[in-house]
Amino acid sequence: MLVFVRRFNLYVMNADGSGSRALTHIIAAQRLSLAAPAWSPDGRHVAFELAGGRPVLVVLDLGKGKTAPLGEGGSPSWSPDGKRIVFTTGGGLKVAGIGSTLDPRHSRGQAART
Repeated sequence: MLVFVRRFNLYVMNADGSGSRALTHIIAAQRLSLAAPAWSPDGRHVAFELAGGRPVLVVLDLGKGKTAPLGEGGSPSWSPDGKRIVFTTGGGLKVAGIGSTLDPRHSRGQAART
């Protein structure tokens, strides 16, 4: 499966180009944009940047169809075990731990020096 951004929304499709479907349903009038989608290693989540001002890193649970904001930032990259995400924020990097509930109150973050 491939994940991509088209017309303000996240989509997935098969590697052969068939089976395209929207994962999000953002209306253009909301003046939001999505960027930098990144699959989790287990394929159950997609992290992406949501911007309508300052960018916010969001994780979408594909099984539940729910999103959880992880904080201001973008350009996400998953750890190989899928338990952490590193992303850019302000003047550096942040690492957020991903709990099974994807509740941002359970996310651990720490600033990393750049």
